[in-house]
Amino acid sequence: MSTTTTSFLTLPAPLRTFLASFPLYTYPAIQARPAHSKPTHPTIWIHPPLSDPDHNLLSADVECLKWQAYIAMRDVEGVRVRCDVKAEGGVGGRLPSLWVPVALGLEGQKEADEGELLPAHLIPAWVDREKAVEKADELEGYKDVEARDESRAWVTLLEGTVHSALITFQPTSTTARSSSVASILTPPPAPLTGLASLFPPYGAHVPSAEVEVKYAEAISALSERLSGDKWFLGSETPTPLDALAFAYLHAILHSSTSGGPLRTQVTRRVNLVAWERRVSGLVRAAFVKAGDV
Repeated sequence: MSTTTTSFLTLPAPLRTFLASFPLYTYPAIQARPAHSKPTHPTIWIHPPLSDPDHNLLSADVECLKWQAYIAMRDVEGVRVRCDVKAEGGVGGRLPSLWVPVALGLEGQKEADEGELLPAHLIPAWVDREKAVEKADELEGYKDVEARDESRAWVTLLEGTVHSALITFQPTSTTARSSSVASILTPPPAPLTGLASLFPPYGAHVPSAEVEVKYAEAISALSERLSGDKWFLGSETPTPLDALAFAYLHAILHSSTSGGPLRTQVTRRVNLVAWERRVSGLVRAAFVKAGDV
């Protein structure tokens, strides 16, 4: 014996024809990601390399590269690299950002077992924890107080004069922008609008020739200061200054812009080229592509 179920309500044929144009599809439920899908190794998110991201894990962006160099020069190995994340996915909409499986546990942050995505300025604190540093080195790795104080001037030179030249001649090598390229020029350059203009003076007309001259002087001074030393300022081990210098030299030497005034000034200094090549191998060895064993 069989039974059939019929509905006492039937739709008019025109309405059934109309609704047939909008069929109802059902899909299986989306399963939540298992807990083990979270990264189990520290992973740095960077802007992609210039080419061959499967083998070249050094970012083409100088801001990302200087933090990669910092991590490598602090002897932290096995850090994974992801270059498929847009800048909007980083902390504050900027890269690099560092995912760590165990949070730093700073006030107001997540529980330690949930992991954490760190902005760039917290990378040194994470490295100190990884290296079990109980007390900060007052000399920051430099051989004496004088060298530490001198390093401040070289950092200013790199992040001022050299960075301004990078923005002017190789803008694709950095996502950071100097607040004023004109600040390195003396006397200050003229505004974009003249005194007789209908518009009030604004901006600055930065002559690229002056930027190039300042840059050439900076690279010459950098080469003389390095001389034949293993690390800048005669340090026995790499310092933050070495990480910064490497980032700029690597970005200049391996830019997508072939030749150019910036690269020419560096290639004239054999010691800078040899130093960058040696340090490049050290930095590359510290990173592994995310997903590789």
